[in-house]
Amino acid sequence: MPHKPVTNKMYRNISLTFIVFALMILSAIFLFFYSQAVVIVTPDSQDINLSFNVEIRENPTLEQLAEQDVVYGKVESSARDESGSFDVLSTKTVSSTEIGKVKLINNSASNQPLMQTTQLQAENGVIVRTSQMVTVPAGGSVEASVYPKDPAVFSTIKSGKLTIIRLAAALQDKIYGEPIGELSNGPREVKVVSDGDVNRAKEELQKKVTQSARQEFKLSENNPLAVTITEFKTDRVAGEEAPAVNYTAKVKISTIAINKDQLNDLIKRKVEKLHLNGLNINNIDTSNVKYSVIEPDPGSEAVMIKVDYLLKAMLAADNSILDRKNFVGKTIDEVRNYAGKSELIKNVEIHVSPYWQKHLPGQEGRIKVIVK
Repeated sequence: MPHKPVTNKMYRNISLTFIVFALMILSAIFLFFYSQAVVIVTPDSQDINLSFNVEIRENPTLEQLAEQDVVYGKVESSARDESGSFDVLSTKTVSSTEIGKVKLINNSASNQPLMQTTQLQAENGVIVRTSQMVTVPAGGSVEASVYPKDPAVFSTIKSGKLTIIRLAAALQDKIYGEPIGELSNGPREVKVVSDGDVNRAKEELQKKVTQSARQEFKLSENNPLAVTITEFKTDRVAGEEAPAVNYTAKVKISTIAINKDQLNDLIKRKVEKLHLNGLNINNIDTSNVKYSVIEPDPGSEAVMIKVDYLLKAMLAADNSILDRKNFVGKTIDEVRNYAGKSELIKNVEIHVSPYWQKHLPGQEGRIKVIVK
């Protein structure tokens, strides 16, 4: 059988096929060598509270400074008494036969006892009774809980004078009551002393004394100062209804002269022991250290202080989270989801070349990770 002659058309088809395959091979080679990605990570700082005790000595040895939690310095302390009051912020809703409290005032020269169920009449004619017997001191006042004489006809008492009905007319202008807040027989919100109110008052007192002590001793914010509340007494206890609380307190003020270079070195040693691999720590600033003085043992040559310092830790480039093998062959969305699971990463930007590529390169060498 005779062979068909090779025509120009066949040559052309073979050439086109060769060219297509060549282009495919060249494209693959191009993508292999040109495909690359840059992952730009913006870290999110993490707070690490460093807390430890330090001995303050006036004549520390070199061995103590190198091996122990000791720094050179001096502490001078003084005490003062404080008093004041604070508003109660905590509340609760109550519903009971008692509708609130009244303040009983005595402007006469004699003490005035008032029996339980004493009747007080408001300016709108509504009558309430006291829940307990009280004695109103001459020139003073007391508080008493009250309840409606007739709940069926009771209406809210917001303010005004409460006349003591059975009291002699001549004394009614001198001895009388006033509502403490609104008197209402429905569910009502009352102020109740809580541990949170007391702690807030202590914090405010500490801030106030610290500020006044800095002015008194002419200390800048960079000079160490410790204010310790050694005693705090209130005229109300937790759980008691009251709009405000009076307090008395004893406060110790300590000025601390300390070698900040030695303290800085000590903080660095403490940080090294934390083994924060893959994290960078911000520069240590001893002006941000908080101090509190621990009562020394009798006869001790050293004063012990507690040091609190807030470290700022940031993701380092050598952190295993940023190992390039974690990104090889991943899609852009997969990398974003991976980064979003870490508290150490605030934001991530991914740039892939060529731009139409949806996946990062399959080789670690073609991926670059940058930490801002």
